[in-house]
Amino acid sequence: NHTLCPIARRHPNHVMMLVMRIVIVGLNFAPEKIGVGKYTGQMSAALAGLGHRVAVVTTRPYYPEPDAMAGFKIWWQSETWMGCHIVRCPIYVPRTWRGWQRAIHLLSFAITSAPALAFRLLRGKADVIAAIAPTIISAPWALLLAKITGAKSWVHIQDFEIEAATKLGLIKQSKAISIARKFERWLLNRFDLVSTISRPMMKALYDQGIEESRVFLLPNWTDTTEIFPLPRPSAMRKELGIPADRCVVLYSGNLGAKQGWDDVIAAARLLAARPTPSPLLVIAGAGSGREQIERDAKGLNNVKFLPLQPEDRFNEFLNAGDIHLLPQLTEVNDLVMPSKLGAILASGKPVIATVSPQSQIAALIGQAGVTVPAHDPSSLASAISELAADPARCIRMGIAARTTALHLPTPRAIFADLESRLLKTTDQRRD
Repeated sequence: NHTLCPIARRHPNHVMMLVMRIVIVGLNFAPEKIGVGKYTGQMSAALAGLGHRVAVVTTRPYYPEPDAMAGFKIWWQSETWMGCHIVRCPIYVPRTWRGWQRAIHLLSFAITSAPALAFRLLRGKADVIAAIAPTIISAPWALLLAKITGAKSWVHIQDFEIEAATKLGLIKQSKAISIARKFERWLLNRFDLVSTISRPMMKALYDQGIEESRVFLLPNWTDTTEIFPLPRPSAMRKELGIPADRCVVLYSGNLGAKQGWDDVIAAARLLAARPTPSPLLVIAGAGSGREQIERDAKGLNNVKFLPLQPEDRFNEFLNAGDIHLLPQLTEVNDLVMPSKLGAILASGKPVIATVSPQSQIAALIGQAGVTVPAHDPSSLASAISELAADPARCIRMGIAARTTALHLPTPRAIFADLESRLLKTTDQRRD
């Protein structure tokens, strides 16, 4: 019965295979350059490439640059992208990200995605309905419609947004925190499948009472054939006017509340005040914190700001750095796994991370870099100085970084494992 179970498709070698109808609801999606949107887009395209029918309910691209919304309609619109049917919903994007504005932003998508998701399912049954968190506030619609239609429900957690918001002080009232945590626990325990991107985050799910059989690892991925060490100096150094003998400390990504930029700029000031030439800190990114970071760095000649770099130049850009910087607040060390870390390792460069030595981030970095405490600009400045003065050590760490990246699961293996998991789950409900 094609309305109740995956349908059959014929593989080129004439082996009959199953085609799933998969509906994904997620706040962020392609063509966003970084973060959750990038990975949800690539995952959706991969599932469609495997022959499955993929529909995505999302919104206009806005992260981390609201200008990315240019060219997209304000209201609902449909499109086809990489074999996926995409429905983009209206959303409120604030100019500043205070607590109440952020709440309205998330709530607006929860409201506008509901009719789009319901309409999509009126056009045909689904086998799997997936919700991507963030944002967890739209996940109840996915769960409800899965229950109504008989589809399997799946939630994929990129960030524990409620816990992170609590530890970052974005949610301050104890009653609101308690209600949010209970809601998250209740909700997650009702999905058929729950995935997340690291083993410590899996443990956090077990701690919420979710059965281990329903939890699986779906790590973010890096294509090491697209990100790799260059056999020559990066051409971007010359384009940016950076002398060949100056050490470059590079950051690329979102500029927001999770990184602790006050400490980074304070470390840059310490380096600028030392008698030896300071390494150049190159910050390429966008986000809610960029304007404030630029104001804090005003007058520093060892800090340079750039926009996010295009995908076709990203490898060249990563190779322009001698050392990569991964600032992270201690409060969220094990609540998130920065997606940029895979690309840093694949580029074959050492990394300095402001994380606890016991964190999941430190464990992945291993011999590929060093960790320093968060909220300690002096230690960060010293770590940068020491690595900048020891090119041989940087080379050894870079080799370790590339080796680590090559031993991580490939995108192909990750998508094959995901497909197998979803097929097994949908098979279990066939008559």
